[in-house]
Amino acid sequence: MSTIIKTMRSINLITLVLFQVCIVKGQISLKEINLKNGEYVVGYKHYTAIDSTRTYRIHNEFNNQFINRPIPKFIIA
Repeated sequence: MSTIIKTMRSINLITLVLFQVCIVKGQISLKEINLKNGEYVVGYKHYTAIDSTRTYRIHNEFNNQFINRPIPKFIIA
């Protein structure tokens, strides 16, 4: 193998290792930053409602019945 190929392989290897180290060190856990709850409540609630006017049938189901379509609902708190 020529020295140019060996040099290119080592440069590529060093670049790949440095890139992986940057990715691993860039991830910060929430425990490390130690966030405290503020005065406002944030988040959302999720529930489903049933729409009986829109039905569908699950194919490959053994009973072949129509099912009421669930509608996901979100409430932002």
